[in-house]
Amino acid sequence: MTSEVTTMEFINEFEEENSLLLTGTKNGSVRIWQDYVKNTARILTAWNAFDRMVPSKTRSSGLKHCWNAKRRQLWLAGDVHVIRLVDIQQEQNVLDLPTHEEACVSCLTRSKDGSMLLAGFGHGIVKMFDPRLPRTSCCVMQRSCSEENLWVNDVSFNANEDAVFSIDYYITESPMSQVLGIGTGGKKREVQLWSISDRGLAVRGRFRYMESFNREQISNPICMHLHPYY
Repeated sequence: MTSEVTTMEFINEFEEENSLLLTGTKNGSVRIWQDYVKNTARILTAWNAFDRMVPSKTRSSGLKHCWNAKRRQLWLAGDVHVIRLVDIQQEQNVLDLPTHEEACVSCLTRSKDGSMLLAGFGHGIVKMFDPRLPRTSCCVMQRSCSEENLWVNDVSFNANEDAVFSIDYYITESPMSQVLGIGTGGKKREVQLWSISDRGLAVRGRFRYMESFNREQISNPICMHLHPYY
């Protein structure tokens, strides 16, 4: 039975002869393809990442992944309550980090050196994990980005290894300071400004765009930009 592809990435993309295609599906299946640009495309290896996927009642993320090319390791998450590390060369599971969240993992990434993980969830929570720590204390940062259950679309680390993420619609970063602008959906229709410091993320300001001048409700934003000198 076929299943919807929810994550995809090229592996060894700069090596034409050794380039591979990794795909993950909604039912938790992982496939790595060889010769994918030819009619002779074949599956190099495949396995089920998790014994059982647990889709959310409101929205499902399927399978999400993060590839570490240097270490040949693959992080897997999604409609489960753990983030799993797989050693591709040894073909074995190495580590499971508990998320301690009922919502699914909607996006996943790692820092440049691979020492930290950043995960966004389907109810507006962002968590940072240090896999080197014990399972009970591996979550080193947690932020709730909204009072509503909003979907975290994307998470990433910028050049300074600061956490950057977007919620539901759009995010922009000021080039002059560590300030993030986040446009959210939901009933509140609110724009939030977040500042980044050594102590983590904090709301710097917020304003609502619920009504226009004629008091008619307007839709959610699809773009936003901070003034360069903000």
